[in-house]
Amino acid sequence: MRTNVKSKIDRVGMLCRTGEARKVSITVREVARLKKLFDGKLVVSVKDKNVGQLRVECPLRLYERLKKEIYDCKVFIKVGIKYNDVLRKFDNIFYENDMIKIGRWNNGRIPENYTLPKQKDPIHKARLISSYFSHPLKYVYKNISTILTWLFNSVKFMYDIS
Repeated sequence: MRTNVKSKIDRVGMLCRTGEARKVSITVREVARLKKLFDGKLVVSVKDKNVGQLRVECPLRLYERLKKEIYDCKVFIKVGIKYNDVLRKFDNIFYENDMIKIGRWNNGRIPENYTLPKQKDPIHKARLISSYFSHPLKYVYKNISTILTWLFNSVKFMYDIS
């Protein structure tokens, strides 16, 4: 079993060097075997915007990227607020400001930040992602975004700004 996976890795490695790797498919079972083979040695994650593709990287590289993009970044500050307290704060803001008029409450969760290496220069550049897909104020944000876009486009049209 291991030799089969190893030979596939060698084959994919050789195909990567020649640029032919995109033509090779791998089964879910083979991915599970690879994950077991590299358990604790590599981080395997879904590749952003590439359905069916995985990214494999060194845990140290992942740590360095997170450190640079999030922990060392002056935009973020570490706070001692617990998850449920943040959720309660969003809830209070929503109801105290009568945001139900703007959009409904989403029974979701607070987004988590993560980074993805950029395609062009994955070693040196990354994109910070903070998805609001499940954010409790998702529909409020979406509606406000629509209103602001309309406003900006109206001003642009009225004043002939290109």
